[in-house]
Amino acid sequence: MIVGLCLVAAAAFACGLFIQSRLIRRAIERIFAPVNGAQPKGKETMPHFCPFAQDVLDAVRHELNRKSELEHETAALRERYELVSTNIAASLLIYDRSGKVVFCSPYTQVLTGYSPEEIAAYSADGADFLESLVVEQDAERYKRARQVSQLGEDILVRCRIRHRSGLRLWLETRLVPVCNDDGEVVSVLAVTVDVTDTLNYQEQIEAQNRDLSDFAYMVSHDLKAPIFTIKGMAHALLEDHQQQLGRDGCELVNYIVDGAARLERLVASVIEYSSINTKEWQNTDVDLNTVMQQVRADLAEQVRDKNAAVIVDDNLPSISGDQIRIYQIFSNLLGNALKYSSPDRTPQIAVRGKRTASDMVVVDVQDNGLGIPSAKLDDIFRPYRRAHGNEIEGSGIGLACVKKIVDRLGGTVTVSSVEGQGSTFSVSIPAAQPNPREVPADLARIF
Repeated sequence: MIVGLCLVAAAAFACGLFIQSRLIRRAIERIFAPVNGAQPKGKETMPHFCPFAQDVLDAVRHELNRKSELEHETAALRERYELVSTNIAASLLIYDRSGKVVFCSPYTQVLTGYSPEEIAAYSADGADFLESLVVEQDAERYKRARQVSQLGEDILVRCRIRHRSGLRLWLETRLVPVCNDDGEVVSVLAVTVDVTDTLNYQEQIEAQNRDLSDFAYMVSHDLKAPIFTIKGMAHALLEDHQQQLGRDGCELVNYIVDGAARLERLVASVIEYSSINTKEWQNTDVDLNTVMQQVRADLAEQVRDKNAAVIVDDNLPSISGDQIRIYQIFSNLLGNALKYSSPDRTPQIAVRGKRTASDMVVVDVQDNGLGIPSAKLDDIFRPYRRAHGNEIEGSGIGLACVKKIVDRLGGTVTVSSVEGQGSTFSVSIPAAQPNPREVPADLARIF
């Protein structure tokens, strides 16, 4: 009897172990199935004697799935990071707290001539690699910038370095401190780009502007004086020796006077054209309504002589620029519309303006005048290129000045015309910004 009970108990114990092992095996298969790619056939529940086991297993399975997802995301981020740092046309250096370079992008070798391994070896004891390349004249400026970055401030510094090949390059470096939760600087990111070509081009432009300014000074002083003398002597001949000169002689002297007057206007136009780039501008918000009132007042006599109708939109938008130059734009355009009006009909001039979604103000000046021959439309904005030759008085510089001013304002000017019917000039200029954003001091600062 006792032996029989023992056998039954042993059999029951063996069955229990078998059932538990089956349950454990199935649980393990369900846990690892998502990782290995197998899909469970259906959701199995644990027996009633272990009610919390299913939740535990689901949580473990979720964490394993999440770990797999994080590994994939980390790999993707690493791949993007390597793609950017390897191909960006800038040097990326990361300094740790001691000044050692812990990361160096491949492009650094292009800018400096030194490999990442050489840079890492040089900075192993905390020596600043970039500082070792900076020329003596700019060394103090770079040191100050590094000190500012170590205090936790972003800063932009421009300096010259000696390339390994012996060349001198202008580099612009942005130093960005990386701080921990306590605000302590733990590393500094240095992003460096080559600005040599940009600065060389800027110096060339400045030199050209100086030459142009010197030329304008020469024209205004050295040529105006002899022109004034010619005009004065010619008028003196007409006043004091008119009888001796006779009719033919007076006519010849009048040719001299007219030629001197044209030369004077030409000199004035050269000075006007050159001053657009050489003189300082006062950029402010300009009310176009006020400008148009001034232009119409100054052209009132011509409007009466031509019996012209000038219609200007009410409430024109405000634009950003120099008020004198903007006046010059529309004085030229309206003056040309009157000058080149058709003798066969009453001049009609319309000025319309609107602000676009891209924060530009487009002003159209439309007339019903002579129009411009299609063959001359491409040259109309070039200096001394006239649409109607010399049959109508003019210097040929007005529209060239308009284009030059609009270009400097960051806008565009175009023309559409039909010969014999009229023209429309469209001027697009940046609109005035009611609440301009201020550039942070640390971004605008260049040591």
